Amino acid sequence: MANPDQLIEDIKDAMADPLGVIAAEPVATLPGDTFEAFEPLAVALACVHLFHRLDLDGYARNLQLCGFARRYQLVGAAQSGQVDPVYGAASRGEAVYCAYLAGDTPLTTEIIARSATGHQPDGEYEDDFVYRCIVHDLMENAETVDEVAHRRRMNAFDRARGTAESARFSVCEAFVSGRATTFWPAFEDLLNEVETERERPVAPTDDSWASLPNHLWIEGLVWIDLAARRGMPAPEREYSMCPFPARKRSDIRHNLDIFADFPLT
Repeated sequence: MANPDQLIEDIKDAMADPLGVIAAEPVATLPGDTFEAFEPLAVALACVHLFHRLDLDGYARNLQLCGFARRYQLVGAAQSGQVDPVYGAASRGEAVYCAYLAGDTPLTTEIIARSATGHQPDGEYEDDFVYRCIVHDLMENAETVDEVAHRRRMNAFDRARGTAESARFSVCEAFVSGRATTFWPAFEDLLNEVETERERPVAPTDDSWASLPNHLWIEGLVWIDLAARRGMPAPEREYSMCPFPARKRSDIRHNLDIFADFPLT
């Protein structure tokens, strides 16, 4: 087993490059992929705390760090008026899920509110856009789903996917039914799809931490928590990439946002 102290040092060394760039330049002038380089490092650090140390506070703190980084990017882009459609669309994904799992509701809400409200054709597929909007809606109102609004979203999702089979569509459809016997098989189908995708060969790397984020399915953990809020707690069984200790949102205290003093413009 890898030494967790060494993994943490390796990840922090790797973080120095994107953090150095972010700290030195106004966010509007940064290369678009700067935050995409930072995010998996924060998730990898969360994984070390979760898998190697069972340190749930450290795990949540580093997930929250992902959210802080994305908020900083969105605030800076809004102030500069320069929103890259590719990286603007990316704000709907991993970072907002991380903020949610960290238990930081105000941060989650702010990222959702600051993300582009419409489909960004140059940065995302339409079905990805609608799916993420559905998840965002549920993160804010899982217990009392607005079924009319949800149906409107699902109709848009159905149009966007065309004739393609979609495990994500099925899990969204099953969620609003409130029936565990429908939801959890749909969840498992989506999990199997993600597992297959992650088993594809990737370019070799010498980075000790590189494979860590693949052991954690952030999006799946969000669904598990949402289902519990909807009255459909997860069965007492193993789900790949969704370890038991991480299946409940953290009750993290708000931590210092390291991006608060970085230049915006």
